[in-house]
Amino acid sequence: MRLENVFVRRADITTLAVDAVVNSANRSLLGGGGVDRAIHRAAGRELLWACADLGGCDVGKSKITPGFRLPAKFVVHTVAPAWTGGRRGEAELLASAYRSALDLALERDFHSIAFSMLSRGIHRYPAEAAAEIAWNAVLSHPFEGVAVFVPYADEDERLFTEIRARLAASSVPTVWCAGESFRVNDAGAARLRVLGRPEEPFEPAAWLIGPEGIRRLAGEGLALARSYAL
Repeated sequence: MRLENVFVRRADITTLAVDAVVNSANRSLLGGGGVDRAIHRAAGRELLWACADLGGCDVGKSKITPGFRLPAKFVVHTVAPAWTGGRRGEAELLASAYRSALDLALERDFHSIAFSMLSRGIHRYPAEAAAEIAWNAVLSHPFEGVAVFVPYADEDERLFTEIRARLAASSVPTVWCAGESFRVNDAGAARLRVLGRPEEPFEPAAWLIGPEGIRRLAGEGLALARSYAL
């Protein structure tokens, strides 16, 4: 995923009109406490009946149902690990939980998904580690829609927001030009100089062109002289 498509928003997850909300479920999928209870209550009894037909779910995996009375079209029920000291593969299971939810979103061509705080709350996963795993899992996934982290505690909101800011500050786009890469300034502004043409400013979507774009321009008789930051 691209960082600009991932957001942190303090909200009631049961009110979000997205393609799917990710419920932090238990292995039975039959409802529990916290966000799980809130989602079941808002979706209505039909959600419980649909979950009963799924036959439970393993830790680190996800299953999906309609959203019923929720504004969200679907609910992705994800079983994240409880913290037991880090000696039982909790980190990989938590990463797998996020990936499995995004796998379903990708398979169904969703455009938006909202995550509750997996493994937090009663699962007691350390806040900072959980946030880092969440960001790494989401940003390394090929899903191209919008993802929203929905924290329900001040500490989670602060950590997820700080990580996003850190990633944004360290992320400098690269423009490819005739096989060479040129870093672009923090303002996100760049110019491409094309031989025989005046300099023209380009929006980020236009100047983020890869080797195939360079070859296509060359094939049209346009040679890129150089690229530089403003």
